[in-house]
Amino acid sequence: MERRQEQHIKQFYDWELRGRGWLTFDLPVHLECEYYPFFMHRTPMPYIDDGVRHTLLSRIADVFRAPTPKPSIPAPEMPPVAAFPLEDFEMRAIALSWKQNASMKPERMEQVFAALSRLTGQVSFELIATHEHIRIQLVVPADDCDIIRSHLSVYLPEVIQKEEDNLDLLDCPTYTGDYGLQHEFMRPLAIGGDHDWYAGLCATLDLLQHGEQAIIQVLFAGAGNFWEDSIMRSVTINGKESFFVDAPEMPALAQKKIERPLVAATVRVCTQAATVARAGLLFEQVSVALVSGTSSPANALAPLGSETYDYDTRISDILSRTSHRLGMLLNVRELASIAHLPGQSVRSRKLFQYTKTTKAPPVQSGTYCIGINEHNGIETPVYLSDEMRSQHVHLIGATGTGKSTLFHSLICQDIAAGNGFAVLDPHGDLIDHILPYIPERRIKDVVILDPSDAEYPVGFNLLHAHSELEKQLLASDLVALFKRFATSWGDQMNSVLANAILAFLESTEGGTLVDLRRFLIEKQYRETFLKTVQDDAIVYYWKHEFPLLKGGSLGSILTRLDGFLRPKLIRNMVSQKTSINIEGLMNTKKIILVKLAQGLIGEENGYLLGACIVAKIQQAAMARQATAKEQRTPFYLYIDEFHHFITPSLSNILTGARKYGLGLIVAHQDMEQVSGHNAELANSLVANAGTRICFRIGDNDAKKLAGGFSSFAVEDMQNLERGEAIMRIGRAQDDCNVRVVPVAETSAYNCTDKVIAASRETYAKKADSPVAKEPTTTVDAAQERTPSIPVPPSPIVEQPKPISPTQEEETKSRLAEREDFKLHRYWQNRIKKIAEDRGFKADIELPVLKGAGQVDVSLVRDKLRIAVEISVTTKPSWELHNIKKCLAAGYTTVIACSNNPHMLRQLEQQIQEHCIEAERKKIIVTDVAAVDHHIPIVEMKVTEQQQTIKGYRVSVSYEQSTQEQLNQKNRTVSRIIKGK
Repeated sequence: MERRQEQHIKQFYDWELRGRGWLTFDLPVHLECEYYPFFMHRTPMPYIDDGVRHTLLSRIADVFRAPTPKPSIPAPEMPPVAAFPLEDFEMRAIALSWKQNASMKPERMEQVFAALSRLTGQVSFELIATHEHIRIQLVVPADDCDIIRSHLSVYLPEVIQKEEDNLDLLDCPTYTGDYGLQHEFMRPLAIGGDHDWYAGLCATLDLLQHGEQAIIQVLFAGAGNFWEDSIMRSVTINGKESFFVDAPEMPALAQKKIERPLVAATVRVCTQAATVARAGLLFEQVSVALVSGTSSPANALAPLGSETYDYDTRISDILSRTSHRLGMLLNVRELASIAHLPGQSVRSRKLFQYTKTTKAPPVQSGTYCIGINEHNGIETPVYLSDEMRSQHVHLIGATGTGKSTLFHSLICQDIAAGNGFAVLDPHGDLIDHILPYIPERRIKDVVILDPSDAEYPVGFNLLHAHSELEKQLLASDLVALFKRFATSWGDQMNSVLANAILAFLESTEGGTLVDLRRFLIEKQYRETFLKTVQDDAIVYYWKHEFPLLKGGSLGSILTRLDGFLRPKLIRNMVSQKTSINIEGLMNTKKIILVKLAQGLIGEENGYLLGACIVAKIQQAAMARQATAKEQRTPFYLYIDEFHHFITPSLSNILTGARKYGLGLIVAHQDMEQVSGHNAELANSLVANAGTRICFRIGDNDAKKLAGGFSSFAVEDMQNLERGEAIMRIGRAQDDCNVRVVPVAETSAYNCTDKVIAASRETYAKKADSPVAKEPTTTVDAAQERTPSIPVPPSPIVEQPKPISPTQEEETKSRLAEREDFKLHRYWQNRIKKIAEDRGFKADIELPVLKGAGQVDVSLVRDKLRIAVEISVTTKPSWELHNIKKCLAAGYTTVIACSNNPHMLRQLEQQIQEHCIEAERKKIIVTDVAAVDHHIPIVEMKVTEQQQTIKGYRVSVSYEQSTQEQLNQKNRTVSRIIKGK
């Protein structure tokens, strides 16, 4: 009986060895061995001689006869384990990444493995850890790559797929080993649970140092044979009782094993470090985490010997994703407990988890590339059509996030396509970047409106209109602009300025802004000019209504006009009666580049001039009403920092200009910039812009705009890198992520000088300081004038001596110094005003260090002390001296600024060389125009008190002051109300 039991046990283990993953071969083999079914536990059968017939006497005789050996039928021998050689095949790697808060439980990976088990090829799951990161990837047969990626998208939609191979062994000491099942393969390993063993593994991997690497590689392939019936027969007697007397649980464990699809798998670990001892220690730590994390009461992984599997062969198999060893039979749940994506409980600073949401772009047809969409490792260009662009494009994002890069890309595409467009650049850098990309064939199409070009100003007469509609729009827009930029305004000023503008528009003589100022100031000139006005209502207003108004109604108008016309650069443009024909330029697909250099013409003047140009373009678009729709040539208007150019015309463009072939492309930094000027326009922008492109934005805007996207949340909009954006084309569900691609510098034509020369020759004229002329009338105005007083002869004055060349040079030097001083003082005053608006006490040229030096602008608020040093012509070495002076005076922050980028670069280099780390942390080097970004906005604390004085309730609000100051202010208010 004992011998029979031993035979049964030997049969079982001879067969069971096929599923433990222990056996090796001389060549790479398939992970699943040649299948041999297990039918039942068999012992040798006695031989029965059919030719012998026993009688009663023969049976009695056999009792007394000596026993003779009888032949028997031997039990069938178990054939040796055989394997199939592995054919060569191409493989592709798919790197996986996901959000940290994604629910990545092993059960979800089990679904993926169940789907992959139906495929015929081998798959490699790889966890690769270095001193920088921990990455996970699947390496799959190239023929099955598409179907496997499809399965991943279905079962793990939040996982980002990217085709890249991160496996690369280092040239250093290496430990490697593989694992099989310690006990019978019918006994399952640990299958999930609340604890993810990757937590302990990542704790070890987080300690990897530079030049160290750890790899866990799990090769698997679906089992192609029906092992389930043989497994149950091998552990039972008659299909019910356990074959093992000392293991009655075996049938239940085997049943649990075969509940899910089976795969053949092999597990490997490879560690590398600078020394053999360190590589061995890492191997031991990873091995302990692997074995303990996957062990169950029934079974565990065990490291296998290397006698028949040498080091070089193992390394070759790791790199080629092949195996000289048969795989162990696991079900997909066991496999998922070993190979899965770490869940929320696993925290590692190195774990490569994707923090951005991605989505494939909608089906599109267009010719203008916005950028590249990357989703699941697939890169797809995102295009806009002319139809979508005519519905306007809205760009929003913080400074330096990629808006100008996208502008430049679209503009270059418009240039190549032969489109007409206009660009309003409030800084000038964008247009400088555009000019080199204009090809020779389009040189004559370019019009450059550059007020800073003093020698060749382009005429731009704001008081020139071609139709009644243009006249009304022009009057409305100009009044709105002057109102916006004036410090005080009222209804009378509205009336006066609107009627003054209409007077020039209805005049047969016409005029410019220079004439308009004279019209408002000189009564005699006004009376003469009114004789050329064709509208009786306008004439009546100026003759009968205007004299009844108070004289103060002209103050703000004249102040604003004076500020606008004071710069000679602007005056040379707007004082020319002849003007470029915006409508003609639009209809002939010309390129209008408006360069508004704020440093030369003033910030407000630049915005005012730009807003007037916007109004002119809108008027030209509206004039297309008389043109058939199919003949309206598309024209695009690019406006950077567009909130500075808000006019009633801009609202009309958003709501209606699409019908007239005018597409708007606007960019700004945040919605508050727009709503602060015009809340209605802000709502119109959000509602009417057909395409919205959001670069990185702040908290408030992210909350407001996230609702317009179906697939992206607030945090997605706040975590974008430079050049990355989230956009929607039309509907909220048609959203996607996009990466803006800069135009290659090799695409430039470098015809800038030719473009400027052609624009000057065609549209500009040599500056000659134009002077407003007296209007001519049909009536002899001289008859209505009072006789002039005779002018006495001029006394004889001695002519001054000619100026010598030396004196002339000294005079030029003094004038240059005077201009530099004016510019320096301008920036001091501007920064002072900005700081005071933000709650700082600001002083110019404040003495410090007991009079040993002065600070250009000193800003103080509570414990915050900021020194601003402005460089116009000074050298970097002197500015470094100024910075040291401010730090010695105890300032917490020193802002060194200039409008010279070369000087700023030199200054940064000197700071690196001559300042210690603690000092460098307090120093900010920036362009002078960007200083306001570094002055914090401080909330003013306000207290409010209410008292009753003579029956009146008086509420007084103060900035937080001392109690004595509050009492003094209250007493002053009381005396005023009581009349004392």
